Amino acid sequence: QLIDQLEQITKEQNYQR
Repeated sequence: QLIDQLEQITKEQNYQR
């Protein structure tokens, strides 16, 4: 799902930060 993908990207960005 698109929302799931968006959530994953946000999680990844948060992890990198």
